[in-house]
Amino acid sequence: MTSANDIQVGGAHYRTAYQHWDYATDTAMHPVEYALTKYATRYPSKNGRQDLEKAVHCAEKLVELASGTWPKHYSSGATEHGKSEWPLYLKRFAAANGWEEDSTIWKLFFAVGGWAGEVGALLVLDLTRQLLAEWDAAHPAQPAEDTALPPADATDGEGDSPD
Repeated sequence: MTSANDIQVGGAHYRTAYQHWDYATDTAMHPVEYALTKYATRYPSKNGRQDLEKAVHCAEKLVELASGTWPKHYSSGATEHGKSEWPLYLKRFAAANGWEEDSTIWKLFFAVGGWAGEVGALLVLDLTRQLLAEWDAAHPAQPAEDTALPPADATDGEGDSPD
């Protein structure tokens, strides 16, 4: 029988031995944490900068939730729900994705797995923005081509049209 992990609809950005949804389930992620880490996981092989912008947006929501609207008893899903083994899941997920332990993506996932309160959420936001800055540094914006047409009344300075 085929496993859901054997099927990918629309691309191959999650095709690893240990997939994002497995990691999220094993660590009991909150939906905001799930969305943030989903975009951070897939950005290199799907939507690049746009996925990182979405991850930053999710991190901003995490800060809002941590600063007052989230239930006071909640920190990260991994720590609050007794999943003390989340670092082992992170190592497995990082290995499946080829991440180095000192990389920003590793640090981001580590922070998501163990954040607490507003300070922890701000660290997650900072690391997400750092990942976006690294993307921008590696992918400098290409200048737009100047496709503007000369004004209709342009002349060559002698009253003649430039034709």
